[in-house]
Amino acid sequence: MIIIDAYNLQCSHSAERFFGVKPSIRQLCRWLSEYVHDEVFLVLDGNKKPSEPQPDEFVNIKLKYSGRHAEADDVVLKLLDSMPGARGVEVVSNDKKVRRYARDARAKPIKCEEFIGKLSTKKRRRTAGRTTDEPMEKTRGLSGRGSADAWLEVLGLGEDKELPLPPARKPSGSKPPRDKATESQRLPKPEEVDMEQIFRSL
Repeated sequence: MIIIDAYNLQCSHSAERFFGVKPSIRQLCRWLSEYVHDEVFLVLDGNKKPSEPQPDEFVNIKLKYSGRHAEADDVVLKLLDSMPGARGVEVVSNDKKVRRYARDARAKPIKCEEFIGKLSTKKRRRTAGRTTDEPMEKTRGLSGRGSADAWLEVLGLGEDKELPLPPARKPSGSKPPRDKATESQRLPKPEEVDMEQIFRSL
């Protein structure tokens, strides 16, 4: 499990360097869902904003808001208190108080820069086998059922089409059959030969 002070991570210099600009909460969620497979508690100050993701939009990410009268740091501390044993839980924050509290709870405090560095490494490893001129789908597969259907349609193999049957294979070692002689190639029988006509033509 990972507990993240969302705005702390969002406003870190490493996040701005990674994204090129200050990332939105939606961008952070999309990035986390792609490179983190653990359960993530993304803790935010205040109440939900219209531009931010819905609570169930990302499967492994749970959004927690502090409300009007509290701060995200308070929510992080309460989450740690609610866990009988926080050993193994990662707490991502640059706040000294939060990091100290996480350490006392036997959780693992991680600075935002270190956390983004770890995920950047995962991203580099994932794309290491793909050259710049290759599509992402070559190493990550098709995006889903729709892509497969699109290719079938392009190849003319939709639901109402059948694959062509392969040509019948010849038995190994068999000789090709000889063509039957045509009428002009067949030798005439003796009784069919007109000898008088032959002599007249000489």
